[in-house]
Parts: sequence; C-alpha cells; structure tokens
Amino acid sequence: MRNNLLIFSLAQLLLILIYAVVLIYLHLSPTLEGAVYGHFFLRLIPVVLTLAIYLIVGRFMNVRTLTDGILVLVIPALVWGICLAMAYFSGGAEGFVRGAFRSLWRFPADITMLPQMAAVSLLRLKQTTAVYGASAIIPQCLALLTAARGPVTYRRRRSIRRREN
Repeated sequence: MRNNLLIFSLAQLLLILIYAVVLIYLHLSPTLEGAVYGHFFLRLIPVVLTLAIYLIVGRFMNVRTLTDGILVLVIPALVWGICLAMAYFSGGAEGFVRGAFRSLWRFPADITMLPQMAAVSLLRLKQTTAVYGASAIIPQCLALLTAARGPVTYRRRRSIRRREN
C-alpha cells in the first residue's frame, strides 16, 4: 500500500511541476496563449495527456485486496477534501468563483490540485465546488481501475495457461 501512495504522490508532484512550468511559459507568451486558448483541440491535448499519465500510473500500482483499492481511492481524496473544505469554509463558495491562487485559504487546494484545475480551466468549465470535488476523485478512479485490471488480467492469463497444459 505504501508503494501505491508513493507512486501516486510522485506522479502528482511530477504533474504539478510540469503544469507549473507550462502555465508560466504559456502566460509569458501572448501569442502561444492566444493559440492554445483559441482552439479547443489544443486545449484538449494537455487534458488527455494528464488522463493518460494517471492511467500509466495505475499500471505501476499493485492492488491485491479491496482494502488496497479503497485506500488508493480514499487517501488522496481525503487530502484534497481537507484542502477544499478549508477553502470552502473559510472563503465560502465565492472563493471558488474568483479563480486559482486568488485566495490564501484556497492556496493548498490549488497547489495540490494544479493538474486538475488546469484541466478545468482549459476546458472552460465553471469552477464550482462540484467540479472541484469531481476533479479530486477522477484521477484516483482512473488509476485504481487500471491497477485493479492488472490482477484480473493476470488471473485470466494464468487460467488460460493452465488449460493449455
């Protein structure tokens, strides 16, 4: 279980660093910013790459029992939930409308959920608490589904090998 959380945490940290650098350079170049925000396909590329990274991370995870799967899903969501609850109860729902990094209370949530919030802003979704909540659950669900598929595939291949022998 520790390895799963370590893998997910390292992937999240890597995504945070990548998105931070990309967003900084994107906003330093008005021409590039206009091109990316002007075309839906160019806005969709980082979102799809982020989802692909979560799917790849799931392949490295090892989910043997239901408890491992629940912990992979719950622990990161709990961390993000605490950050979002702190932002919501201190700034109210208006704190989510203002945009990223506009409230000190929302700062921990914005840092830990930077890849998800960048995807939300690139897709031009309305920033509400429901969107934040969904974006806090979707990455773990993707990684968990991919991780849970591994043992099922292994068992199926093992039974096919046994039948052939």
